[in-house]
Amino acid sequence: MKSIINSLAVFVTFFISLNINAQNYCIPIHQYGGFDNAIVNFAFNTLININARPDTNGYAFYPEASFTTDLNIGESYPLTASNDILAGAHGGWRAWIDYNNDGIFDNSELILVDSVSDASLYRKITIPNNKNFIGKRRLRIVSSGGLSPCDSSDYSYTADYVVNITQNTPHPLVYGMPFEPQDMVGVLYIDVFKINTLVNSQSGYDSISYSYYPDSQFTTSMEPGKSYTAYMSNPVWAGITGTYVIWIDLNNDGEFSDSEMMFTSDPCYASSATIKIPMGTTAGIHRLRVRYDWWGSSGPSGSLSPYGLGSAGETEDYDISIGHTSGLEDIIQANNQFMVYPNPVKNNLYIKTIGSDEQEVKSISVYNEVGQLIHTYLPGTSNLSSLYISYYPSGIYLLNIISQDNKKTEYKIIKE
Repeated sequence: MKSIINSLAVFVTFFISLNINAQNYCIPIHQYGGFDNAIVNFAFNTLININARPDTNGYAFYPEASFTTDLNIGESYPLTASNDILAGAHGGWRAWIDYNNDGIFDNSELILVDSVSDASLYRKITIPNNKNFIGKRRLRIVSSGGLSPCDSSDYSYTADYVVNITQNTPHPLVYGMPFEPQDMVGVLYIDVFKINTLVNSQSGYDSISYSYYPDSQFTTSMEPGKSYTAYMSNPVWAGITGTYVIWIDLNNDGEFSDSEMMFTSDPCYASSATIKIPMGTTAGIHRLRVRYDWWGSSGPSGSLSPYGLGSAGETEDYDISIGHTSGLEDIIQANNQFMVYPNPVKNNLYIKTIGSDEQEVKSISVYNEVGQLIHTYLPGTSNLSSLYISYYPSGIYLLNIISQDNKKTEYKIIKE
């Protein structure tokens, strides 16, 4: 009996899943949709489908087993999509999510409308804060043509995906994607990128012309109000040159705004830049994006956009540390008991007692920027006037110094 019940439960689960993923949705047929207007690149949160092979009928369904993502109700996510060429006729974009799961995309389920005839688009999509929408739902995006969910215009293209709408699911901060035409991969690319102590040389290029380097691979620490030198180069002589652009997400909102464009070059093979971190920048880890592309006018106001389709180039993302580190004089003024230097620090961090009472240090605890205890230094086992921290990973740390009279003093330091 137990095995029968278990088998029935499996069947019911399978039936529900099948019902969600295989509703009787209309299937548009677009006679010429597999050409210029084909949706070749699509990214929505962590769902990334790049260089998709267009269907000659102008319609493609990508099952959950191939591409999907989790979306929390009440939260916003980046959506980026593009055709494969910048030239040609493009007639806008529309997208829907079948929130009520009735097999119909109605006007209340329209999540984006873009009537501009561009080969790519970028939008932040907010999922309504409605618990009735939780579950697996069909998403449809249409490029060009009549731009209705069941339209069969000759030159349109339609793609369907399954997304999972949830609640309070933890997720990383995701940025809009850049794309390049597949037949132009490797024509122009970033082979060397340097900024401050971050050095990524002879990196080559990825098959999708995009690379994300986490701080475990490459990073550097910078301070508000200070300037840093950046250098980038392309080793390929292709008979064409590209434009370099650098953005830093200074407010950590998951987008690169026009005001966060830190540098843009003239067309060139290699370029140097001076990047100044604005005063007031929030301390923490920030995303830096550098893009090099032949098409330097695909973004707003004639600038290269951080998202969407270029024409020949590459994009690299890095996580860098920006901290509000005081200078030596500021530290002395902030606390009359201890002096901590140098800051930023590479090898040895020095702690010196100052003031009239010159309290001795009872203990020093070091925490990382998420509050985890890294190490506690105690008299007799450590030299509390000089801490050797060369082996610490680069980043921001909090120093808690306890004096003999049990007073606690906190300092924020940057390890290079």
